[in-house]
Amino acid sequence: MKKGYLLVLSLLSPLALTGCGKKDTKMSLEDAKTQAVNQVSYSDYASEGVQGDFELITKSVVEDYTFDISYTVGELKEYKGKDDSVYHFIEVSTDGKTAKVTPPNYLDANLDFTNVYKSTYAQCYLEASFSYNGEVYKTKKYNIKVNAVSSCTIKELYGENLLKSGISVEVDAYYMGAYSNTTHYQGAFVQDGDAGLLIYGMDYNKLPAGLKVGDPIHITGTTSPYNGLQELKNCTFTVLTDEAAIDKLAKPVTIEFNKQTKFEYYNLSALVHVKGTVSNYSLNDSDASRRKIKGKITTEDGGVITVFADEKYMDADNFAAVVSKFVDGATVDVTSFLGYYSKSSTFNASSVQLVNPIFAD
Repeated sequence: MKKGYLLVLSLLSPLALTGCGKKDTKMSLEDAKTQAVNQVSYSDYASEGVQGDFELITKSVVEDYTFDISYTVGELKEYKGKDDSVYHFIEVSTDGKTAKVTPPNYLDANLDFTNVYKSTYAQCYLEASFSYNGEVYKTKKYNIKVNAVSSCTIKELYGENLLKSGISVEVDAYYMGAYSNTTHYQGAFVQDGDAGLLIYGMDYNKLPAGLKVGDPIHITGTTSPYNGLQELKNCTFTVLTDEAAIDKLAKPVTIEFNKQTKFEYYNLSALVHVKGTVSNYSLNDSDASRRKIKGKITTEDGGVITVFADEKYMDADNFAAVVSKFVDGATVDVTSFLGYYSKSSTFNASSVQLVNPIFAD
């Protein structure tokens, strides 16, 4: 009888202990505070930077705990202009939910970004105050890069200050056409008067629907010069409808080439027209998938310019036209974009060439 009683008791004991000794698993307030801070990050804004307003994280929720976050902002160093004015690039909106950003203008002569600050961004910070039940328990600083931006013309893009990589810019221009939408070496040409620019490596799906040659557009992107040729990459495009902005643009000019033509730096990637006789023709077809044609056109008055066509960069029909028409001794009528691939840092008009020629019918 005793043994049976003990056996029943031993079988019941674990259940009794489990039921009576159940542990409360709710996180402690101190642990929740730590997690609340760890949940908040602006690491992308510290590495890649911003140049527009962004939303602030104003609450951090950990299990049943809700923590409020408020911010103050500032610059990691003082940005002073030549006239001793002090610049501020970031502030918190009145409702505390948005960081309002005023990007520094890279071309601001008063700020003198190129010579004094030696960078393409301002070093700023957010200081977050974490509160629980109205009491601040932690503050933490987050570095923020505010990328400089330059609102400029195509001509200004060829100036010393902007002929370097990584500067955010915005520019208005006329869309003039593209390399080819059938290859992965995609690029579009834009122009303001006789000043040209190449948008390199772009996705044609990002162009506004229905965009036609001659339409005005607004472009934002990042400078990326290549062997002396100014290019933009990572671009966004919008159709330009602001009449005042359109009025500031000069209609695209096709430069007539002859012996007296003197190219300026900003003429690169602009349209050029030339009539003359082909010489020094060569076809490099060592790579069957990438035939290259090169030669010269001499005008009636003795002007000479190099023409280059690369199958990899062209529509098949366009390249076929070059193969059939661009041969030694032929008289040709060509319109093309002005290219430049010199490793010299100083523009040399003798190093220019026309790329992807289009022949008149």
